[in-house]
Amino acid sequence: MKNSISILAVSIALAIVPSISCSAVSKPKPSPVLKPSAKPKSPTVPVVAKPKVKPGTVLWEWTSKDGKSVSTPSLGFDGHLYVYTHNSQLVVIDRSSGKTVIHRDIPNVQSFHGGPDGTIAIGNNGSLYLPHSKAMERFTPHDLNATWSYTGKGMHPYPCAALGHDGLIYFAGGGNKMIYAVDQKLGTLKWSYLTKNMTGVAPVVDGKNNVFVGSTDGVLYAFNGQTGEIQWRYADKNVFSFGQNNLHYEYTVDTPAIGNNGLIYAPCKLVKGEGLLAISADKGELKWKYQSKDGYVCSPIIGKRGELYFGTTGGALVSLNPETGEEIWKTERVFGSLRTQPALGDDGTIYFGSRGDRNIYAVDSKSGEIKWKVKTGDFVVTAPLIDNAGNLYVGSHDGRLYAIATSSTGPAKSPWPMYGQNAQRTHRAPATK
Repeated sequence: MKNSISILAVSIALAIVPSISCSAVSKPKPSPVLKPSAKPKSPTVPVVAKPKVKPGTVLWEWTSKDGKSVSTPSLGFDGHLYVYTHNSQLVVIDRSSGKTVIHRDIPNVQSFHGGPDGTIAIGNNGSLYLPHSKAMERFTPHDLNATWSYTGKGMHPYPCAALGHDGLIYFAGGGNKMIYAVDQKLGTLKWSYLTKNMTGVAPVVDGKNNVFVGSTDGVLYAFNGQTGEIQWRYADKNVFSFGQNNLHYEYTVDTPAIGNNGLIYAPCKLVKGEGLLAISADKGELKWKYQSKDGYVCSPIIGKRGELYFGTTGGALVSLNPETGEEIWKTERVFGSLRTQPALGDDGTIYFGSRGDRNIYAVDSKSGEIKWKVKTGDFVVTAPLIDNAGNLYVGSHDGRLYAIATSSTGPAKSPWPMYGQNAQRTHRAPATK
């Protein structure tokens, strides 16, 4: 019996040893081990060839069904452009050819200010997020099917949202005065907050996942993004408020931009004119206030050194010192009426469209001088997009999306180079420790 057991043991050992020996001879490389603190890399967008044509050349024009106005475009991680139109269509467009890839009707897509000046936010997994009509919805990029829809009482959300670092999406409820935080995967409510008047602007998220959003009650709110706890409220007697019972659709505190110097830059309507506030992100304290003499201040973009650039409804383009609020330069009122955030290229060129004279402009950020302009068929109230090849895409009220060659090779490497901070329009600054 003992001999049998010994023989069996030897047989098993011999069966195992060759396997171990073969493994040792081949010497496969061990699988890389991720450290507990390591995070998966963010997806990247495919790069298209940069056309060898003169800057300002129109590469293609995409036209919407029935010529309805086109929203601010977003760029997916699949390399396609995503827009929606004022005839309630969600559309995917090939970035190289300008041809429609797929489209889907979405009933009752509505927006503010007479045109679809909102935009689609795109998550790391490619999901599309669009607040519209009476719902906040998530769509899949390959077939544009809605995977969930969140509705709230009296909701008519502003058509822009912010994607947090914590897996939540933040948006303003419009006339019901609410701010919402909803789970990106499930579409379930995480928290909400009732302000004192209509909330008709897009929230923004900083690197620590604090959420900032303005309201027509004259207040800029700061929330803990995960819990909804109020961090601070900024309000003063000089910032105009429409009052609790007046659901006026004009901004009093507009969508801010976030600097890397600890400041939030928020356009606002002042009791005596229009202006821009610089407020500390941690305490909600006013650092400086800029008083505009050229009409309403659009949301600013931020340059490589922190300098601010924005347009005004009076038709001027302005550059400010980020620490003092003093003017670096200001143009004459030569651009008609400007209503949207510009975009900044990596060569220092500023791009924007005009509501007043219907042009799309390229302007030197050092001097404010015009480099070139492209005439469209109607006013432009949407924000431009610069892709990672430096091509420019701008929607117009004439029902077209324009693709234009530029001198840039991509967006500026700055804290806030375009509307929504990036081409996916997440309205989110990069994460910080």
